Amino acid sequence: MRLVQAPCRGNGTRPITRDFDLSQLPYESRIMSIPRTIRLAVDDNVVVAVDPIAPGTTVAGTTARERVPRGHKMAVAAIAPDAAVRKYGQVIGFASRAIAPGEWVHEHNVALRDFARDYRFC
Repeated sequence: MRLVQAPCRGNGTRPITRDFDLSQLPYESRIMSIPRTIRLAVDDNVVVAVDPIAPGTTVAGTTARERVPRGHKMAVAAIAPDAAVRKYGQVIGFASRAIAPGEWVHEHNVALRDFARDYRFC
């Protein structure tokens, strides 16, 4: 059961929030409340948020630790310092510090550096 805060009108003067159980909604409504992500390669250690991901939301088998904006990346596996960050099957950078699953992956925890590349087309 996942409770969310849903805005509603109390006495008509100001919005209030009430806890509400998503499992009580029809399937179509529940599926629309799950943020969409993209993961193209099996060895990717991040997913790309198609929709914003709120803290505490579980997507791709990982619970978000912080807000992940639309179009940004979230770690779905632990990434050690200096380990490659992989998106769409490609190395896009290296962890500048340890990144835990569910963390927002962006320039504050990813560094760019030169590395040997394999340019053979598969």
